[in-house]
Amino acid sequence: MPRRSFTSAPRNGRRAGLSLGAWCVLLAGATTSAGADEAPPAKGFADAAGAFVQKYCLECHSGDEPAGEVDFGRYTDLAGMLADRKVWTKAVENLHSGTMPPDGNPLPTQAETAEVIRWINEQFAEADRNAPPNAGRVTMRRLNRTEYNNTIRDLVGVDFQPADDFPSDDVGYGFDNIGDVLSLPPLLMEKYLAAADRIAAKAILLDRTIPAVANRVEAERLRRSKRGPDGNTVVLASNGDVTTRFTITHAGEYAVRVRAYGKQAGPDKAKMTLQLGEGEPVEYEISATADEPQIVEQRLRLEPGEFRVAAAFINDYYQPDDPDPDNRDRNLYLDYFEVEGPFNAGLLPLPESHQRILIAEPATREGDQAAADWDRAAREVLTRFASRAFRRRATPDEVERLVALTQLAREAGDPFEAGMQLALQAVLVSPHFLFRVELDDPGRSAAGTSTGDQSAPVEPPIEPLSDDHLAARLS
Repeated sequence: MPRRSFTSAPRNGRRAGLSLGAWCVLLAGATTSAGADEAPPAKGFADAAGAFVQKYCLECHSGDEPAGEVDFGRYTDLAGMLADRKVWTKAVENLHSGTMPPDGNPLPTQAETAEVIRWINEQFAEADRNAPPNAGRVTMRRLNRTEYNNTIRDLVGVDFQPADDFPSDDVGYGFDNIGDVLSLPPLLMEKYLAAADRIAAKAILLDRTIPAVANRVEAERLRRSKRGPDGNTVVLASNGDVTTRFTITHAGEYAVRVRAYGKQAGPDKAKMTLQLGEGEPVEYEISATADEPQIVEQRLRLEPGEFRVAAAFINDYYQPDDPDPDNRDRNLYLDYFEVEGPFNAGLLPLPESHQRILIAEPATREGDQAAADWDRAAREVLTRFASRAFRRRATPDEVERLVALTQLAREAGDPFEAGMQLALQAVLVSPHFLFRVELDDPGRSAAGTSTGDQSAPVEPPIEPLSDDHLAARLS
């Protein structure tokens, strides 16, 4: 009920509110008879509200066209008053403020007003005490960004924050986890779809083979002040070297290459040494020209870590007085450094997320038994994963729909892991994952709580939180 002041200024010479004394009477629940030792007997509707309405309200609020479309004449008992609580609450407010009865009508005394207000409030309070408890309903709300990141971390075990790319959450009352304001705009739905794709690809390893990758560093990107005439090479005009480093992620055999050519002069060809890591430099004769550069390659086994490659020019020649201008200066030109591998490195270790999710795999992936074995493994995996993602036990129908998605991958000739990725994406964009849902028990809620009024809505019975709902709230 809106808060009101104890007193207000008179309007047109009449009272506009209750005096402090009348409020004391109202709050104390006392009668206007000073010094009474015992409370008077409880009044019924007719003696309390009915008599007051008859004396001060029916002149305006009755008949075919009552003021404000409120007909107090139709209320004859307490049940009718309680059924129209909104009307009587408004009446109490008007009595508090002094707006009713209007000017020109018989006015109740302050004691009469305080008494009828006290009685009406007591009836409402008594009705509230005796009414069946109503715990209300929990608003289904989606996870905010922080909750999404934390849930993905605990559910899948991936080491990145997918929700950092989501739009900012709406804030209500200073909080970003209020269900009434956490909307789901189309942009956010697109982000959910993209995040599910990235999470599935990162969590489940589709191909365990380690591919051979070529990592190239263009020589002109290295820290050398002098470049070749074309601007795409580094020139060593005198004895010296160029060094770069590569990061090796997997142990295995690698090919290390340097593309170079020489500006020939003198009796010998340009010579270059290639030093890999801490090994001994290996000498090469660079007889190629700019039209057809030469590729120098070495193969060796490398372990994970940083790896150094150095190419050096070791036989500089410079004779500015030679009568042949093309035979005066010998230089070495470097185009790029490249490391490719690993070759035949074996299989990648399964990440922790892969092992956490794929708790079962088909024993056979070919032959007549393959389809049944695929479905068995998919059902086992998805029952556990969906139950954790939905924060409750996944129903058999939900699991079978997810298994059907994996069958699309099998029919396309994709491996079991690809089917699991597809089902994982479906789970991560499901409302049962994106929203915190507290469903009533259908068996217990069907009966509801009858109010005796067939037109009144049936309230579901109050139920204790299930173990799943309680765990979801605590998490």
